[in-house]
Amino acid sequence: MTKKKLAGINSSKFNDADNVGFAIPISVIKDVVERVKENTTFDFSLQCSSCSGLSYEALEYCTNCGATLDKNAFEETKLGEFSLFIEDALTQLDINPVVTRAGFEFWEFHQGSSLIRIFVMNKNYLYLTSPLNNLPKQNLGELYEYLVASDQGAFSLGVYKNQIFISYRLHMSDLFKDETTKNNIKIKIKELTIKADELDDFFVEHYHCTMSTHAKKVV
Repeated sequence: MTKKKLAGINSSKFNDADNVGFAIPISVIKDVVERVKENTTFDFSLQCSSCSGLSYEALEYCTNCGATLDKNAFEETKLGEFSLFIEDALTQLDINPVVTRAGFEFWEFHQGSSLIRIFVMNKNYLYLTSPLNNLPKQNLGELYEYLVASDQGAFSLGVYKNQIFISYRLHMSDLFKDETTKNNIKIKIKELTIKADELDDFFVEHYHCTMSTHAKKVV
């Protein structure tokens, strides 16, 4: 058997440019991993781009090599009412909301095998969505009939770029009506994560779909 060696990890790819891709060399990855192991208390740290040393406080210069550091990286933006609401909902799912932050008002995490994304669209709508499965190569008619006819309650099933999605959308104003409405929305967030994790297996078993490329393999 021929041994395979990992040369790097893809960081970006351009499909319309003869599949040009860019990767982080494995030597850099190994160095980062070794440095992260030093942070045994899991405190926030900044890695020096010159010597790869870790700094645990806001400094202008690296104490190891003297290179300039971005001390602003330690500044934490206070969360608004909406973000606090979402992160409280994630906490109730036994998920650390800090590690799910993927951008401003954007959260991403796995529930079982399914990738869950929560984000704001056009400053007006809250979206919860999960890419479940890739479309199969046959029996598409039966699958589309199920997608159109099945009752998923407050959630919607759809197809985008050959992937099946489950989604939930509501207007941002609904988040601030009253406590009962807020609690109901938190329940919906939990229900979508559970349903997504169930449906991706359902589509594999009943319609011979493959898991989404975003799915996490559960052992």
